[in-house]
Amino acid sequence: VKLETAEDYYNYGISLMNQRDLDGAQASFEKALKQENGDHVHYALALVLGLKQNVEGAAEHLRKAIELSPRNRVAAHNDPDFAELMQHAPIRELLTSAN
Repeated sequence: VKLETAEDYYNYGISLMNQRDLDGAQASFEKALKQENGDHVHYALALVLGLKQNVEGAAEHLRKAIELSPRNRVAAHNDPDFAELMQHAPIRELLTSAN
């Protein structure tokens, strides 16, 4: 697979995440972020880190995704993939905050 752009790395990361290759997905999202600070990449990286039980890292990237695009708060709140992560205070606070 020839990956060049941030979107290439993002899309590949999504594919790896769907296959539950969480380490590969994380690496791909991190490469995408080196090229472009996209809210969607931070959102996906937050999910991967959460699935890897790195709640602090997940919260950091979710916070950044929300800062870049506030609609990500609503998206994550309604995303079934984030449902389990909402049991953790840092994630719950981000998703229920009005700010």
